[in-house]
Amino acid sequence: MNKSNIYQDWKSSPYNDSNLAKKTYSYRLPVHIAARLAAISDMFPELSRSEIIIKILKAGLEEFEASLPELEHRSPTTEEKQELASLSPSELGIDELEGEENDEWMNRVKMPCGVRFEYTKTANKHYCELEIERGNKDPKPPFKP
Repeated sequence: MNKSNIYQDWKSSPYNDSNLAKKTYSYRLPVHIAARLAAISDMFPELSRSEIIIKILKAGLEEFEASLPELEHRSPTTEEKQELASLSPSELGIDELEGEENDEWMNRVKMPCGVRFEYTKTANKHYCELEIERGNKDPKPPFKP
């Protein structure tokens, strides 16, 4: 959501509460933030406080995620190489080259790392845990680094 379009988006998008977490979250807010939320509630009386908080958090999270450093890559550790040895190069997205030794392709494998990767991995972990709480027995991680 582009920052300049948030107001128009709020006026035109319907709210969908079919995917709410089972847990209820409660946070104390600084007075200046609570006052601004109250002003937004006055501007959008058709929206509940929950709907307003969800929309603000969604916009803020999108901006936060866009600000994360680009995905980084590193060479695999010895332990990771042992785990990867059971996979074929094509399973890792690597084209096999003629005449290349069996384990030479492993030198081209790069493991994702860095802040963006850690954030995405952790967000997917929490998402799957919350979906299991909601009764989804086989949740698929939705976030890509």
